[in-house]
Amino acid sequence: IPGALNIPLSELSRRLGELGRGRDIVAYCRGPWCVLSFEAIAALRERGFAAYRLEDGYPEWKAASLPVEGSAVAL
Repeated sequence: IPGALNIPLSELSRRLGELGRGRDIVAYCRGPWCVLSFEAIAALRERGFAAYRLEDGYPEWKAASLPVEGSAVAL
């Protein structure tokens, strides 16, 4: 997702400084049944961040032809 910062849940607490205070944060996951984004939202809200969950996940975002960014793959 353009502009997204990928922070795995296991690294979230030590990387909070990378997140902008006063900005809405949207957590997303592998799909609508993934629970990691719910855990991230809870952790962020406990620390005073305005955090929300993308209803679907990244696969659904991409399937809907919404903008994505990717890194170049060496062949």
